[in-house]
Amino acid sequence: MKKIYFGVIASAFFLYLSFRGIEYSDIKNSFANVDLLYLLYALFFFILVLFIKSIRWGIILSPIEQVSQKCLFPITCVSNMAVILFPLRIGEFVKPYLISNSNSIPLSSAFATVFVEKIIDLVFIFSIIIYIFITLDIPEWLISAGYNFLISCLLLSCIGVICYLNIKFRNRLLNPLLKILGKIFSERVYKRIQNAFETFIQGFKIISELKKVLFVIVLTILMWTSAALAIYSLYCFQGLHLSVESAFIVLAIIAIGVSVPTAPGFLGNFQFACILALSIFNISKTDAVAFSIIYYVCGIVFYIVLGLAFVPFTNFSLKNIKQKLFLKQNDL
Repeated sequence: MKKIYFGVIASAFFLYLSFRGIEYSDIKNSFANVDLLYLLYALFFFILVLFIKSIRWGIILSPIEQVSQKCLFPITCVSNMAVILFPLRIGEFVKPYLISNSNSIPLSSAFATVFVEKIIDLVFIFSIIIYIFITLDIPEWLISAGYNFLISCLLLSCIGVICYLNIKFRNRLLNPLLKILGKIFSERVYKRIQNAFETFIQGFKIISELKKVLFVIVLTILMWTSAALAIYSLYCFQGLHLSVESAFIVLAIIAIGVSVPTAPGFLGNFQFACILALSIFNISKTDAVAFSIIYYVCGIVFYIVLGLAFVPFTNFSLKNIKQKLFLKQNDL
């Protein structure tokens, strides 16, 4: 509960910084000459992001089990909503739970496939940050954030490499570790740990299939490009004269910003990161605040509504998720 209170306080602080000195009438004026057609384009690209994400996840899952998009797309929408709504990133558990509950995929394997997704996305975001370092005169806070992302990428990549090598050498890499654990724990506990290790490693089978890896990379590029085009469409909607290139940069900085634990819905840190990102391109704070509002409505609220619409098509139950993942009530 203390962490949740901290998140709420952090959200309030970021909201204060974001809207400090801004008049409602000024924000209203920023929407004086909007083009609604571009808003439809943005919504199309936001849906396309989820669709590509769902296809990509299906490819990652395919070495374990072939799952249809009829099953995957609703789960992708609902889990995306859960990540937004649930505090402390608890929503990240929803995706593996739902797929394991709907198919014969072990929960540990499902976790691993989501882990693979995170590695790929982090590497893509970091590549954008490297580009920013090379081409732009950036503030110190972004340099620090970039170093933190580099550390995260390296750690996650190391885990991915270890899992790949373990698959390649038929589990011989982790066998010594399992033998040590077997001496520490009882046989019953050891069997559970061994099973969790083995099923988790299965989630990385995609790494050993080059064609599928290349397909996943292509889909990742298309997914992030669609997300950037959604931002660019919102530029055009509001009348901001910025390039598609800047949309990728704004996207990467917001991705860093929402990684900070706050209240549900990324409230506060989303707006603050958006304003900071646009300040790099000399956009006034009033226009940046107005953009953060429309982007939040289209990119966050829209995803929540879409997720709610697909809840009846999944076996989503917060109570069951908590029970299966051994989460206590006070953890939420």
